[in-house]
Amino acid sequence: MLLWFCCITHENTKKYIVSCARLYEVFLGVFYFFPFLKYNTTFFLVVLCYLHLLISLVPYLVVTLLHFTGLVERLVLMSYRFFASKLKPWKDIVTESVDCLVVAALCGSFNPMHKTHVEMYNLVEEVLKGTVWQKSLLVGGFVSPVNDGYEKEGLHSFEERVAVCDASLAGHPALSVDRWEGLQPDFVNTFWVLDHIQRQVQNWYENDANPNEAQLSWLREHPVRVLFVCGSDLSATFLIPGVWELPLLKRLLDNFGIVVYRRPGTPSWKELLEAEGSVVHDDLVEEDGSMTPLSLDLSSYSIIETDLLNSFISATDIRKQLLMEPAADLTAFVIPTAEELIRKFYGKEPVSIS
Repeated sequence: MLLWFCCITHENTKKYIVSCARLYEVFLGVFYFFPFLKYNTTFFLVVLCYLHLLISLVPYLVVTLLHFTGLVERLVLMSYRFFASKLKPWKDIVTESVDCLVVAALCGSFNPMHKTHVEMYNLVEEVLKGTVWQKSLLVGGFVSPVNDGYEKEGLHSFEERVAVCDASLAGHPALSVDRWEGLQPDFVNTFWVLDHIQRQVQNWYENDANPNEAQLSWLREHPVRVLFVCGSDLSATFLIPGVWELPLLKRLLDNFGIVVYRRPGTPSWKELLEAEGSVVHDDLVEEDGSMTPLSLDLSSYSIIETDLLNSFISATDIRKQLLMEPAADLTAFVIPTAEELIRKFYGKEPVSIS
């Protein structure tokens, strides 16, 4: 029994031998202090094995307790840091010539991140020309990968996805990764992600970027605004009842700008509204279980739509290609600095994160 227990407890022979040596030392000590056990060795071994098993479970019990009390989540969130080093500094901003400062936010699974994601940010300034945002100043952007609570088939762990994002953006002058969403214990609605980014950028320009009095006064009169940058496949879900919580969708549309990159051959936003109807209906479940009908007219909101993006790379295709052919040429699809990590993580099926 002792041999069997040690073999299943230890991962290699070295650890097994060390464990046996330690158990032997324990035997000698126990037999010295309790000589009568020499005559009931089998009972002693059984008790010792179960005691060893109980001790080996202590770390797992501690981790479970920490998760149950929420301490792990709090410790993880305490490690969060907002990376603002790529935001445009005050010395490069002429407030007299702009209406407001704008930061772009790209949300999604990034499973994995690829060249199209980066190009979506790179084209934002061009997209804003000729729109109501043309006098705003783009000061930077953030990529926010969803956390592991997002139920999507084939989703790799946040740890792997954010590592690829970091590698992809290591050399980008203005686009950074924000980990706040991914570190949350549960799925986070996009509205709260955009709200978080807006607050963080506003706070940075007010405090950490060392503005002078005139700049600080101007900033408080013209708060930082966030542009939600996405593809037409995502914006089309605004029209599907139940996909978005209507109260939060309304707050998102009321508070943030939206830039939509339309895939070639897909209907425009206007065509979608005409075909599907612009009013979305849903029911709000109250605390007492009753249902309150809600509706939202999407035609009253302005969305900036563009077809400037000609290359639409599919993260799904990258994953499938690597699973079939781990040595596949990825030059046209991913940022070179992230290719090694992408091959490492996506050349195999994702580990279950449920």
